[in-house]
Amino acid sequence: MVELVTIGMQIASLLLAIVLAVIAQYIAIKVFDRMTKGIDEFAELRKGNVAIGVIMAAVLISVSTIIAGGVAGIFIPTSASEFLKLGISFFWLLVAIVIAVFAQFVALSVYSRLTEGINEEKELKKGNLAVAVTLAAVIIGVALVVQAGLPRF
Repeated sequence: MVELVTIGMQIASLLLAIVLAVIAQYIAIKVFDRMTKGIDEFAELRKGNVAIGVIMAAVLISVSTIIAGGVAGIFIPTSASEFLKLGISFFWLLVAIVIAVFAQFVALSVYSRLTEGINEEKELKKGNLAVAVTLAAVIIGVALVVQAGLPRF
């Protein structure tokens, strides 16, 4: 019977982690959409714009990478002391989401300044895959560095 309860708790923790990850992905897409005012990402995806698909994939991968540690700490508490630990895990997950969004914003801003002669939004809208891959590398690279610096709970 104890094993069934343990399995049930693990399943509940997994479902909670999935919900939180989806929420983080949603926030990331919305923030990216606001950062790229000249592009309707979903319209471009419907047109088959691979460059936009590459960038959107990089954003989703980067946010997943950054928040993975925070999501891994989510569990269903069974005692009063575990509620405190859960609260700390939620706090670090929220911090990770904020850091993820901020780090991506800074990285893309710096990249844009380094490539003054290139209008990234215009190039992405035209489907310029070279610009998309370079931006994707910046986004994912920053995510890997940020993720490595976050505490684990």
